Amino acid sequence: MDAALQHIPRDQPHYPQLATRTRAVNGEQSVSTALIYQIRIWIKTGAKIGREALEQGLAATEVALKNVTVPVFDPANQDQHTANHFHRAAVALGCGFEMKHLQGLDSELKSLMYRQLTLASIALAEAMLQLSYAAANVVWKLDGGSRPEIRIDEQQLAEWRTTCVGAAAVVQIIKTLEMIGTFDVFFPTVEEDGKGKIDLIARGKGKDFGFLIQIKSRRGQRTSCEVVRKDSERSRGDELSKFLKGVKKFSRRVGGFWIPVYLVINSDLLNKDRGILFVASAIVEMVRGE
Repeated sequence: MDAALQHIPRDQPHYPQLATRTRAVNGEQSVSTALIYQIRIWIKTGAKIGREALEQGLAATEVALKNVTVPVFDPANQDQHTANHFHRAAVALGCGFEMKHLQGLDSELKSLMYRQLTLASIALAEAMLQLSYAAANVVWKLDGGSRPEIRIDEQQLAEWRTTCVGAAAVVQIIKTLEMIGTFDVFFPTVEEDGKGKIDLIARGKGKDFGFLIQIKSRRGQRTSCEVVRKDSERSRGDELSKFLKGVKKFSRRVGGFWIPVYLVINSDLLNKDRGILFVASAIVEMVRGE
């Protein structure tokens, strides 16, 4: 891992230059039972911190989140780097999900909640990118068996699986762009994703231009890809309007020429090689203007 990336605070409003970021690279790892156990523990730990956020306040909640430890995994069975991503994702999701159901959050705590949920989606995609399809499906299901100490409630599990769908969609696009071979791909920061609605950064190899991609997964819907253009009839609060604003800010902060792209993926084809072919076809159709 690039040492520079270790010092990029992804949960802070930051627009680091791409030269300081590590490219997203696909892996084919498996997952151990110990990691599945630990993910459930992290979700429960994050949920407890989230439930106490209103009582504890912003500073104490942030300290509690930072103090959740990551065990050392056996290198023969689990990559520590991937486990670290799952740790960030699970704790953040548990905390953000519980805070979402609290009444009376002030603006600072609401901001923390949104940051945690965004951080969870980014970190989960980073982690799942390192897994084989079979391992990703195991993480998706998060089956904890009958052990009572690692049970999480059905709502938490549903939130986890929903976040996994989004992460799998991001992973599928990264794998497609790797197959095409003409792009370096990077994950956004929390600021770029949460406020700028940018899910993925794809820069032409050796170039100062590329795509900023917003990704949606839809069950049963045809995979499609299109350039997002200004539309005077679109509401300023519309998701794509926020995306265009985020692209403009990214371009100004990072530099280069960036094309805003909206990509919809058929979620029935996630975690399948066949899905990559549909994404590749959609990208080619967009480039050709078909």
